[in-house]
Amino acid sequence: MRGLDDNEAGGAGRRTGTPSAFTMIELLVVMFILAVLVALVASVGGYVMRSANERETAAIQAILMDAIQAWHDKANSTDPNTTAKGYPKEDYPDKQKGEMQNLMTELTSSLVYPPASRAARDILLKLPKEAWSGGTDEPVKDSWGAAMRYKDSTGLGGRPVIISNGPDGRQDTEDDIRSDEAQ
Repeated sequence: MRGLDDNEAGGAGRRTGTPSAFTMIELLVVMFILAVLVALVASVGGYVMRSANERETAAIQAILMDAIQAWHDKANSTDPNTTAKGYPKEDYPDKQKGEMQNLMTELTSSLVYPPASRAARDILLKLPKEAWSGGTDEPVKDSWGAAMRYKDSTGLGGRPVIISNGPDGRQDTEDDIRSDEAQ
């Protein structure tokens, strides 16, 4: 009768005395599992970052819309010194600037409509420094660092709308973020 040797004692085909090591198949399986995990983390991380940027852009647009509404409410008050009617128009005289820079000039101008611009400026100061540093010659930027656009009456109910080109940076694509659409 034969006694138990190393193979029958649970050595799984390995001899004692030789160093144990992973086989090539085991290493490939581990590398494959790690690659799958890295791919999952990268795709989820990208989705989370995109969602965060979209929410931040929507928050910036909400602040801008609040400032526009405050300007509108003050500029269209019963004050006889006020000559503005309606929302700020996008057909500004200075075509060298973009419409967003012209809008910011109008919203923050202390010479033309002091009560309206004061109310709008108080709200605009809530914008993050990355979006707008406070200068009237600068556009307001979305969370991707691109300038947003202003349209005076293309939103729902004829209200103005602020438009971001979204993550692809191209104008008028399906991933544009508009202030008049629910996020």
